Amino acid sequence: MFKAITIASEILGQAKERGIPDITPMKLIKLVYVCNGFYLAFRRKPLIDAPITAWKFGPIIAPLYYEYKKEGNTVITERPLIYDLDSLTWNPLSIDEECADKKEVDFAHSIIKQVMDTYGM
Repeated sequence: MFKAITIASEILGQAKERGIPDITPMKLIKLVYVCNGFYLAFRRKPLIDAPITAWKFGPIIAPLYYEYKKEGNTVITERPLIYDLDSLTWNPLSIDEECADKKEVDFAHSIIKQVMDTYGM
């Protein structure tokens, strides 16, 4: 299981690589939600560690909602960062760094890629 913010970071990274300029907080939450759903369907366990709640306008992943609430409806341009004490640099959050199980990481990458291919636009 991964942190929701880490999956969001991976989605933002793929969006930047693909030239997708319009990832808003709401779109990001929905993309993480869809990734979690596909992962759950294939692995029978959730992709993210955060609960998903039903709100008036759709599912909400609370840690992402509160992280990006201040952005309003504007486009998110930067990935969340973490400070690496070994290299003394700020680096984007990555699922490669969060999980030691390479098979799970690779499968998570493939789910994110498929979701971005289908729904990322």
